[in-house]
Amino acid sequence: MGILDKFGFKTTPPAPQMILSKELLESTGAHADYDTVQAVVNYVNAAQAKAFLRPQELPPLALQVYEVDRYLAQVNNGGHAQYEHNCHRHFDMSLPAVEAGLRAMGAKPFLKIFRQFRTLLDKHQIEQAMTEPGKYRDILEPLDKRFFAADKATPLSGFSARLIRRSRPRLVPNDALDAAYAEMAAENPFRATREEVAKVAALSVWFCTPQMVGAGMLLGSAEEPDMLERILPGQVVLYQNQHTPAMRLKTATGMAHAVYMFDLYTLHDEATPEEQAAERQWRQDGRDPEPGVDWHHYAFLLQGIGRRRAAVLPEIVETMCKLTAARHVPLAAFELLRGAGLNAPSQVGWLGDPVQMIMGRVSWVFAIDGAYFTMVMSDTGLSLYERGNDTALGQIDDTTLQKRMADLED
Repeated sequence: MGILDKFGFKTTPPAPQMILSKELLESTGAHADYDTVQAVVNYVNAAQAKAFLRPQELPPLALQVYEVDRYLAQVNNGGHAQYEHNCHRHFDMSLPAVEAGLRAMGAKPFLKIFRQFRTLLDKHQIEQAMTEPGKYRDILEPLDKRFFAADKATPLSGFSARLIRRSRPRLVPNDALDAAYAEMAAENPFRATREEVAKVAALSVWFCTPQMVGAGMLLGSAEEPDMLERILPGQVVLYQNQHTPAMRLKTATGMAHAVYMFDLYTLHDEATPEEQAAERQWRQDGRDPEPGVDWHHYAFLLQGIGRRRAAVLPEIVETMCKLTAARHVPLAAFELLRGAGLNAPSQVGWLGDPVQMIMGRVSWVFAIDGAYFTMVMSDTGLSLYERGNDTALGQIDDTTLQKRMADLED
């Protein structure tokens, strides 16, 4: 996205000057270099989160320092393999920034290592997708050892800090930083639109990602329906000699588990300590499942996953994700909530039978600041109601949604 110059061509706004904490830049002692780099990291985070600047709109030095610091942190934590695993989605932007930054810093030992990493990355990018992560880690381990030795001899953060100090950034006292960031945000002509896009994207997680939609549909179709608050880190569980992902769910009533098998998504209670102890004893005794009891659902007990409460087919979840994307449901939720003066929901519930849902007969319940609201999809648009009130707080039709979506994508 750009602005029109005097000839009518789109152009990118000029990069702003770095706004850095005066206290961090003037820090002394053992952590001075770290504090100096952290000042740039804070600036980049603020520029993206508050001013909604894109990476290419940042001062090149700021982006380079930021990406070099991310490279340093990832490699120190888990080697080059972790850096590749966690950051590869941004490599088109970050790899050139890291190399340019290392070159500008004069960090020759690290520049040589990084260039060799990029060569290995190009060479093994296809093989890596077909090999075990441990094998790929072994390929990169020699680079890790050289990196750690170089960082011990001459810390990379020192190279970054010296480059920052030579750049003559704008120094602002900590108590005036928020005002300076607000000024920076006000100077971005695209901030308002980009902020709206970011809020719609945040709502999209609820309505268009298979894990969240699957969990929501499972909770909504259970015998005792529940609302999803968030998905917590899960585990890979063994089921019928196959490894499959399972996620813990924080719900309105407590905790649950969603197991994402290739042919079925299932919802489970948490296994009680008594259930786990009984399963452990049955396994030790070599006993078969008791007659009349569906122990098929107890395969996860030792992994903390208990009775099955609901199930839904993955293809139904996929169809629902496509439906909500095609009907611009995240944008509808954003517009309806904003029009009613409401915040983003803290919990979302899916109402209805999964098969009926994918036919368009679906509604959602939102928990917002202790109150409940329902969003209903019709053939022509969506409406928002306060629970227990038949008068709509707002309505939006599909034609309006399509126009708004085109405006945001422009």
